[in-house]
Amino acid sequence: LHLEENLNNIEQTINIMGKTDLKKRFIVYGPQFHALPKLTNFMNILLDEPNLEVVYHDTAAETDEIEEIMNYRKADVVFTMEQCHNRALVSVPFCECPVVLICRKDHPRLGDTVTPEDLEKERFTLFQTREHQIKEFQKAYNTAHLAKRDIAFTSSSLMTIFNIIHQSDLVGLVPGFIYELLKDTLQLKEISAQLPLPTFTLYMVYSRASMSAPFFSDIIRKVKNNNLIHEIDI
Repeated sequence: LHLEENLNNIEQTINIMGKTDLKKRFIVYGPQFHALPKLTNFMNILLDEPNLEVVYHDTAAETDEIEEIMNYRKADVVFTMEQCHNRALVSVPFCECPVVLICRKDHPRLGDTVTPEDLEKERFTLFQTREHQIKEFQKAYNTAHLAKRDIAFTSSSLMTIFNIIHQSDLVGLVPGFIYELLKDTLQLKEISAQLPLPTFTLYMVYSRASMSAPFFSDIIRKVKNNNLIHEIDI
């Protein structure tokens, strides 16, 4: 009886180990743009794989270069706001990310349309992290001729930026797609200031050598079939 129980335990252990071995991990690094529709579609493609665990790492606090993330962090895909020119890596435009200027709906001084002079009197939020890619967001203020703005609140968390704008009279530049998602819940409004606002390009980066792996190449094929990236980019 004891022998039979031991054999059953061994068999169960082997089955558990076997299932563990079959499960793959897909490592993704990217900014806090989880609500981006195309990024959501990409994640859904990965989640359709029954034996795949998707691990998403926020790059907000990352200081490593893309090459270091790919090589030392063993990332399968990196989404970045900076184009990569390494020949060992494929870097393709993934989507465009417009920026909008916002404040809370019941802001005491700002209507739907304001002048640059109106904005000079306001205090601003700033989305800022150590990651040099996301620091491109700071340049958005320069593009919008708001370089001399009064920065009252800085955070590396987009949700914190949205919440502080919701709870105060601060003004900020934020990704348009996240604003559309949160504007009703947080009672926010877009401000038209007749200023040039930038659009960021989000790039998808992966190792060229990874395409030799059937599983990875199949993922990329599905991504292209869903028009998330295009053959001409590859």
